[in-house]
Amino acid sequence: QQQQQQAHQQQVQQAQLQQLQAQVQQLMQQQKQTEQDQPDQQPKQGKDPKPSLQTKQHKQNTTTTLPAPPGVCPQKYGKIGIFVAANDALAKNLGPSFSDVPNTLACYATLHGYELVVRDPRAYPECEKYTSFMFARICAVLLYLEEGTVDWVFHVDADELIVHGSKCIEDFIHPEAHLIFQHRVASGELAAGAYLARKSDRTIAFLKRWLLLSLAADTGFAHVASPHPGARSEVLAGFLQPELLQKPGPIKGWRNGDNGALHLVLIALIKGDNDPLLLQCATKYHHLAAFNIQTYDAFLACVAPVFNTCPFFPEAKVLVLPRGQGFGRDFDVSLDYTAHDFFVHGIKTKYSPPSAWLAPHESQPWIGTGKMASQEVLNQHCKPGWTPAMKANLVSTEAQMQKYKQSMTKLGQARRTGMLPVDFACWPNCPVVTSDCGLQAR
Repeated sequence: QQQQQQAHQQQVQQAQLQQLQAQVQQLMQQQKQTEQDQPDQQPKQGKDPKPSLQTKQHKQNTTTTLPAPPGVCPQKYGKIGIFVAANDALAKNLGPSFSDVPNTLACYATLHGYELVVRDPRAYPECEKYTSFMFARICAVLLYLEEGTVDWVFHVDADELIVHGSKCIEDFIHPEAHLIFQHRVASGELAAGAYLARKSDRTIAFLKRWLLLSLAADTGFAHVASPHPGARSEVLAGFLQPELLQKPGPIKGWRNGDNGALHLVLIALIKGDNDPLLLQCATKYHHLAAFNIQTYDAFLACVAPVFNTCPFFPEAKVLVLPRGQGFGRDFDVSLDYTAHDFFVHGIKTKYSPPSAWLAPHESQPWIGTGKMASQEVLNQHCKPGWTPAMKANLVSTEAQMQKYKQSMTKLGQARRTGMLPVDFACWPNCPVVTSDCGLQAR
């Protein structure tokens, strides 16, 4: 009976893959015909355009790839690629204005000379087996790095909106770091949706371990260990409890996808597989309750002592940007934006649609088109001095800034995770690190 269920699951996955391939092929034909009939025209007023990804075949992958022309930001750390994992199911979920967000990012990438890749993770055959989109995207970043076309990859979610075109990714890179993550403002949780990763053996090994632990938590450790020789001793060491080795099913608890596993893999890299705190927190991770934010916050409180020290760990070559000092913040901090914001996360129809943030403007003619802008259009408009034309309000007065800080503090104190800081009165000039951490404040 178990073999029949596995065979049925494989048939379902194969059917889903064939359906996705058919949809992609159809989208390609529709896009080609649209560009021939109405090149770069705005849609007629009325019903919102159907969201879709402009796609093309590249090394047998479904992808939109924009090459990196000479840019404004100094490329002092080599070539940087911006990777966005997306597919048509995600585009539908994000809403009819979905393409406005990656188009704005594409303009930013063109301006500064970054390569932009918008890719369905399962376009990589090696990533097809991951039924969870969140795990498949780790697989895709891993393989993108292994292609060797970039020195750094900046992974961002498809619902991350850039709000300032003048900021450089290089400003967030520490020259000795290989992995750079950030804390969320509200909970202090380390965010899996936006991070920087340097092309190195250390990074590749880290991504493989993160992927495997995330997968193991969802499908069962016994299941994952069997097709991966040495997985129990080499990859999952430090995370396994004896009673879990024989469990065929998943850990029944809310782990916030690949976010929860990220903390354990980072602690193992920073402190080693046999560190007592790692084993203690792994126990809490294994016993998280289903859809229970309280038990998840207790898990975050367990790992907090590691990340409340210096944010830079020189031996592990890991930098964790403190709360409020990262690449971006979630939309729930404020529906306004400040001069210090870089990205705002969660821009989707269900929560905070792109139309509430981006304004129709001649500098961004792709707004509302429902398709990815051509490189010709981007080259025409994305020149030095460009920045997104915003409908959202820019925080400009002292009173507005105080309200913004109070919102950050309220969110920071609402969830008791033990992650510091929880008072943002000093923001944006809070000290990033102390002098003995080997990292100067930005």
